[in-house]
Amino acid sequence: MPITDARAINYATTTIRPLCERIRRLKVEIDQAVNRWFIDQAALFPNDSGATLSDRAGSPTNSVITGADVTNVVTQLMALQTLLNGGGVAAVIEKPCINPL
Repeated sequence: MPITDARAINYATTTIRPLCERIRRLKVEIDQAVNRWFIDQAALFPNDSGATLSDRAGSPTNSVITGADVTNVVTQLMALQTLLNGGGVAAVIEKPCINPL
């Protein structure tokens, strides 16, 4: 039986589909970031809270981050990657997507 309620259609088209598009794109970006980390970036960031990144740190738009901060973020990206690569998860997220990557 088709779902014809305008509220349901609106929710699916304005919330679910766009969110799945963003999650699918985020998965690609996470995969790229993790791959790059292991290819050529990990050695550049000591897992040390005293090693700060020199990138205008402390300005109104940039907080001071350390090698440990970057390493911790990559660790969390790998956890998200594991979740998104879990059995059937990608297929569930991809099904509502309309646009090609």
